[in-house]
Amino acid sequence: PVSWSADNSESNYRDKKEMFTELSDMTIIVPSKWMADLVKQSFMKEYPLEVVSNGIDTELFSCVKKKEIYDKYGIPKDKKILLGVANIWEERKGLQDFLNLSQKINDEYVIVLVGLSKMQIRKVPDNVIGIERTENQSELVALYSTAHIFINPSVEESFSLVTVEAMACGTPAIVLNTSAVQELVLAENGVVLESHGAEDYIKAIKHLEALNLDRATIARSTKKYDKMRAATRVLDLYEERC
Repeated sequence: PVSWSADNSESNYRDKKEMFTELSDMTIIVPSKWMADLVKQSFMKEYPLEVVSNGIDTELFSCVKKKEIYDKYGIPKDKKILLGVANIWEERKGLQDFLNLSQKINDEYVIVLVGLSKMQIRKVPDNVIGIERTENQSELVALYSTAHIFINPSVEESFSLVTVEAMACGTPAIVLNTSAVQELVLAENGVVLESHGAEDYIKAIKHLEALNLDRATIARSTKKYDKMRAATRVLDLYEERC
């Protein structure tokens, strides 16, 4: 927490450690192996640890293309959409990566970013279409399904629901290898980057285009992240511990 006057961070940490470790019967559930590794390095490392992936509605998130989505947001129908989605676009989410990429892509592509603020939308270049955050899931499904490639340039993710949602709609993904999101992407549904300069993204885009991955195969690769499967696993763990 931010300290406005006296710095209480040390005592704050001590209090939290005491409260979090005073429970004798506790199992920690995390959504990824990456997060599990972090827990193993913390003062919570003595507790039983289980990895249970977050889940999505795989019936809702499926390939459903709606032509009207182009008209609603002024997306040129002759462009290949490079899509990014975030609740808030900040530095660690990789907005600058998209801005750098916008300077290198040719007229064949357009970048569409969902979750930008009004101010951010006013500042993006002409080949970037900004959309404010939306709670309309059917609209998100249409954007995911219409996209040529989904790009998640975030450097730190404990899981990444948006990446799974995009792939569930049949769209291949490009992600970074810096956190849990790399666990979601395989050769059959996308590319994991070790470095993330604009040229790295362009190389990955061309690689995916050459592969011409089957959208149905990409969608099937996300079935293991169905929300009911995740919920069942949590309930099973609860019953095992009781």
